[in-house]
Amino acid sequence: MEPGWRCGGTAAFAPTAEKESRRWLDTTARASEALAAANSITVVSDRESDFYEHFACRPANTHLIVRVCQNRKIKVAPEPALLFDFVDTLPEAARLGAKIPAAPGRKARETELAVRFSPVELCKPQNGAARSLPETMALTVVDVREVSTPEDGEPVHWRLLTTHPVTDPSEARRIVALYRMRWTIEEFFRTLKTAGFDIEDADIGEPMVMTKFVAAAAVAAVTVMQLVKARDGTTDRQLASQGFPRLRSLGHRSPRGVDRLLWQARPKGHALGLR
Repeated sequence: MEPGWRCGGTAAFAPTAEKESRRWLDTTARASEALAAANSITVVSDRESDFYEHFACRPANTHLIVRVCQNRKIKVAPEPALLFDFVDTLPEAARLGAKIPAAPGRKARETELAVRFSPVELCKPQNGAARSLPETMALTVVDVREVSTPEDGEPVHWRLLTTHPVTDPSEARRIVALYRMRWTIEEFFRTLKTAGFDIEDADIGEPMVMTKFVAAAAVAAVTVMQLVKARDGTTDRQLASQGFPRLRSLGHRSPRGVDRLLWQARPKGHALGLR
């Protein structure tokens, strides 16, 4: 299947047009346009983006890495099989060390991950996919499993589907590294929303004022994350060199507003051990 498959206009999206999953199609299309000059574009997404149209309708200049949600039918000889069963038969290709970040009910830990990969050919679902979409889709599956069982929580197991070619362990490791970057993005939104500035509950009626507030909060959220990385020694910058200088450039006309933002950042910083 060649990238850039033409989906036949709005009608091709009819099965997903009224669903929240449509936002993944729109986001991928916007990334393709906004980053058209980039050498490479990869959209990384979690299990809610695992639907056939997402792969079939991707722009020609954009690759996908998607965590698998559905145990899809794949085309293999002598007869079709299910993706999960097929992956379980693959030999281990490599192992890599990884730090699993803390999460509710789970401590941060160092662990070892086993990696498997193989080209696969997805079969179009019998229900829910537009008739104009191709009958099969050539992708690569990268399977990542934690070797040992942790004391708290479930062991890591990621099944990833990607449009990137994967022909050796180093390319498989690159796919895993790209997928793990999603955690940074999730931490950013968590800081911006529920764990930090709670911008979704901001009682601001004027669009322009709200836009400026979100922009300032976004800078503060990134700065808080940088402070945490500096504290933990995961960056080459010293903790003392971090701070909030960029907030000042955003709020030079309203220093009181900037000070309030700095004060709002304190609960997030304290929760992460920044005193």
